[in-house]
Amino acid sequence: MDTAFSNKINDLVNWSRLAFEHFINEYYADSLTNMRKSGEAVCKIIIFYQFSEKISNNKIAQKSYNELIELIIKEKLAPRKVINWLETIQIHGNAATHDSIVVQEQAYYGIIALRLLIYWIFIEKLNSTVPSELNQLITKIKTNIKDDTKITIIKDERYKLIKEKEELEKALESLKSKENIEKEKVNNLLTELNISENKIKELDNAQEKIKQLENELNIYKSKIDSTNIEKNEKAETQKRHSKKIIITLIIFVLIITSGVFIFKNKIFNSNDISTISIDSTTVQKTDSFNLLILPFNILQDNPNVKINFEEALISYISQKAHNNNLPLKIIYKSEIKQKSISSSIAFTEGQKEKAFLVFYGDFYESINNDSSQINLKEINLVNGKQIDTEFGIQSFSKLSDSSAIRIMQIYEFAVNISIAQIYIDNKKYSEALALIYKSKPILRVQKYNYSNYLAACHYYLKNYDAAIIEFQKIIKEEPDSSNLYFNLAGVYSSKNDYEKAEFYYRKTLQINPKDIAALLNYSLALLNLDSNNIYKSKALVLEAIKYDSTVSNSWYLLGQLDDLLKDYNSSKIHLLKAIELNPNDKNAKYMLAKLLFTKFNDPENAINYLNQILETDSNYSNALYLLANIYTTSEIKNQSKAEYLFKKYDSLEKKDTYGTNYGLGVVSYNKQDFKTALTYLLKAYSERNNESMLSYYIGNSYYILKDFRSAEKYFLKANELDSLSYQTNFNLGDYYYNVEKPYKNLDKAIYYFERELKTYPYDTLTLQWLALIYKDKKNIIKTKEIISKLKAITPNSQFVNKMCGSLASLDFDYVNAIKYYKKSLEVEPDEDDVIAEIATILMIISPEKNWREALKYAKRAEVLNPDNSHNKYTLAIIYIFTGDYQKAAEYYYQSVEIDPENKDVNLEKQLKDRGF
Repeated sequence: MDTAFSNKINDLVNWSRLAFEHFINEYYADSLTNMRKSGEAVCKIIIFYQFSEKISNNKIAQKSYNELIELIIKEKLAPRKVINWLETIQIHGNAATHDSIVVQEQAYYGIIALRLLIYWIFIEKLNSTVPSELNQLITKIKTNIKDDTKITIIKDERYKLIKEKEELEKALESLKSKENIEKEKVNNLLTELNISENKIKELDNAQEKIKQLENELNIYKSKIDSTNIEKNEKAETQKRHSKKIIITLIIFVLIITSGVFIFKNKIFNSNDISTISIDSTTVQKTDSFNLLILPFNILQDNPNVKINFEEALISYISQKAHNNNLPLKIIYKSEIKQKSISSSIAFTEGQKEKAFLVFYGDFYESINNDSSQINLKEINLVNGKQIDTEFGIQSFSKLSDSSAIRIMQIYEFAVNISIAQIYIDNKKYSEALALIYKSKPILRVQKYNYSNYLAACHYYLKNYDAAIIEFQKIIKEEPDSSNLYFNLAGVYSSKNDYEKAEFYYRKTLQINPKDIAALLNYSLALLNLDSNNIYKSKALVLEAIKYDSTVSNSWYLLGQLDDLLKDYNSSKIHLLKAIELNPNDKNAKYMLAKLLFTKFNDPENAINYLNQILETDSNYSNALYLLANIYTTSEIKNQSKAEYLFKKYDSLEKKDTYGTNYGLGVVSYNKQDFKTALTYLLKAYSERNNESMLSYYIGNSYYILKDFRSAEKYFLKANELDSLSYQTNFNLGDYYYNVEKPYKNLDKAIYYFERELKTYPYDTLTLQWLALIYKDKKNIIKTKEIISKLKAITPNSQFVNKMCGSLASLDFDYVNAIKYYKKSLEVEPDEDDVIAEIATILMIISPEKNWREALKYAKRAEVLNPDNSHNKYTLAIIYIFTGDYQKAAEYYYQSVEIDPENKDVNLEKQLKDRGF
């Protein structure tokens, strides 16, 4: 199967390449031939994609291009837009003409259809990329078509003006040859002649400019990213969607640093690197704080001098905590009498007491009344990590002098900044900011931390300008700190000032080229600065992976960039790698689930990943919303679950009432609870009325509830929002044709159907509706014209042959009428009205010869649809001819009972004359 399928792909690439090359070289007839072969290759790819090799070979065996298209339609293997493109190539590929202009025009239509088919088959169907050789040719053709069109218009205008000039010159000469020349007319003609000459000169200049522009364009085209072309074509084709539910999904397409940015410094997260989320699993969530003070090591013992430093420190810290309303509990373990308290002992004791901070140190007691010296130490246990700090040796004479107070202030700041860190970790940014402002840094390192923590609080409170000021203060003191530049870049990113963010990320990487977080965040800043930077962004992520391939966030971001580049297979692989490295990465699982659902049509595995997310975080709102959409729109429909998920999403995302109401509205719509659907959909509409599909849902709900005036209003609104859309024009045409009187309006139906055909000229469904409308309006000429178009597109379709039979019957061409009706029955053998028509025509041609065959057809029609009055009436007529008046009466009176308009006075008289 793989080999056979690959061969079909190669066939498509080879035939398409030839079609494009011939078109570029202006061999339009040859290009059309190769387009047709390309179309056949597409049909075979679609069939081989759906079935096994054996089944596929049986299905395509000895089938023409037309028959392959009909097979795809019958098996429902491709959407309507693809059928239209295949039929467009089939129509123009069939046309036989020696008129070079006609051939060129047909080639233009065909090449556009082929281009759209290639995008669909490779990007949408196979989730792959268009082969580079085809992409280059498509790029060239797209530009050439636009250029050729402009040049042709100018040439035509120039030609017209030259002709006009020649005619004016002839008229002038004619007037001059006459004796009684009218001077005024001559002057007018001279003026017009001058104007024409000037216009010709202008057009000649314009044509020269076009040639210059063509040269510039060729240089520019080489720089165009083929990805942009794919994106434009994708956007163009997506406008022509079928009537499917489209609910706006709230998703993370990119990792945005705002709100989840991690400051990098020794106090905040030590050596950990993260660009995605805050790890709050170890955050202290208590409202009281335990401070442990251990006895200081006495390194010189003078029994005659006693300074109670620990008691003084406890008193000072307690008073300051009380003044700041801090719930601080100080624990002093005086019973520890070890000569030297090490860092490990202090850490162990701190854990025992669940302390966030431990103070201890070495005390050099004064001798002969000299100043005492103390080596200040602390262990920070916030978040369960041991961070040791030594403040250095400080001197003082007495506990009451300013030197001793300064030492107390060092410890006070250490207490306040550690508590501020706990507040920040618990997202109490205002409390942290207030406490930091009350604190006074003494040492140089404390002044650094003071500005750093102020910047962090301002950042989280979105006071970005204040955060920038604090960082710039620190940078003056620490100009070589890569972490400071990284943090400053993050603040500018949050301000959406990506130019400055880029500058500071580059400064970060100049100091530390292997900084993984900086590489990843720099990648995002470039992408936000200009979407055309996507390849630069990807290069930075690949560089980060080169330095350390174990960071899951790198693979996650790479998967997102691949998704933007429409390389969905690579995106899937890289997201799976991110999940392998970090099985708890909810963002990667969400992104993968979205990809599986939207690009790989794999709702089952998408649901599996979303359920994994919700098992660990039942309030992950994006997972709830995506899962609700899957249960609403995929084949795994579960409206009850979808409704529950939308409501839960609403309880979490109160601000997104639009998304919730839209989703719940579609759930109710699918349940056919249209009144409830309108309640939700109208709420969504009141918030945002610029979504055409939303207007369609509202309009169709009103239509089903028979509020036709409101239905018309919203169908018109949908068309106003997207007036060039195939769907909105078709919906309005469908509404005006099928709605009940007095809203039914066949002229408006024709107007919107014909507008739709300007976008989709070969849409068979719309052509069928128009044929029926014109037939209803007794416009047989127009009906025949449309059926002729349909016959060229789908010569073997049931509708075409049925209509051809009906038109032949109206022209009294009964032989051809029966021929077409029988062809119709080959496609739909149980079409009772066609069978009944054959019976009627047989009786018209020759009742004596055909009554047996006619009776057979009439009986079958009546069995297939016993509730159809016409079928019973036809059977009654035939039974009268056979002389079976009893059965004739039975079926006649049943016919009249179903539809009184079948009442036939002459037939009733015959029946009554014979006692029936």
